[in-house]
Amino acid sequence: MGAGIFVGSALLSLILVTIVLVKLPEDYFDDRKRRPTHDSRHPLLRFLAVVGKNLIGVVMVAVGVLLSVPGVPGQGFLTVLLGLMLIDFPGKYRIERAFLRQRKLLKGANAIRSKFGKPKFTVSPRQKGELRALRRGGAPAPDATSSGAS
Repeated sequence: MGAGIFVGSALLSLILVTIVLVKLPEDYFDDRKRRPTHDSRHPLLRFLAVVGKNLIGVVMVAVGVLLSVPGVPGQGFLTVLLGLMLIDFPGKYRIERAFLRQRKLLKGANAIRSKFGKPKFTVSPRQKGELRALRRGGAPAPDATSSGAS
């Protein structure tokens, strides 16, 4: 019974990861081309959609963590990334970019996209102080050269 649930959840996560990676625009992880999202649905429908999306995201993160255990086959880290993309929380976009900047994850995501004839993801370059700020949980440190002081 447990093995069946495991295999089913692994298969489901692989299918969902593939669908999302193929449907995302190539510049989704490039903040230089980030587009604002506006939702014109009824507030109750929007609320229910957000709650449902967050619940599915939490489940995907949990399944991804289980699949990323060494020796367990599956798309563990990509499933965690998909779950994080579904959950709404402060700093989410920075974490998504940090995940995809890992060479193996970007290579895996782009390999899936190429099988469906989609262009590779473009990821914005790391900004000065971004990694340090991510560890602290804050915004990236301002660049001293752009402060306007001469």
